[in-house]
Amino acid sequence: MDDSGASALESAVQLMLGGSEVEYRITRFASGAISIDLKAGAHRAVIDGLPAGTEWGVSIDAEIDEGFSGHGQTFDSPEDAILTAKRILLAEGG
Repeated sequence: MDDSGASALESAVQLMLGGSEVEYRITRFASGAISIDLKAGAHRAVIDGLPAGTEWGVSIDAEIDEGFSGHGQTFDSPEDAILTAKRILLAEGG
């Protein structure tokens, strides 16, 4: 992902999460993969995907030993993944 694509994703994340109780951190890897960590209260979500891909994995409150076991849910877009994770985190009492 070039910097303009990364900036667009960061802008989209800010728009979707702005004003909510959900904190976030976006990490870009040299491979192009992106990881978005969300936190609300004691709950945490991790979203992983590739900018050009159509599969974004989401795990909510995953245990440390589940780190490489895959995600519990997948979505076609980062927007769908983020909005679903936000809804679940806030419903869990975030």
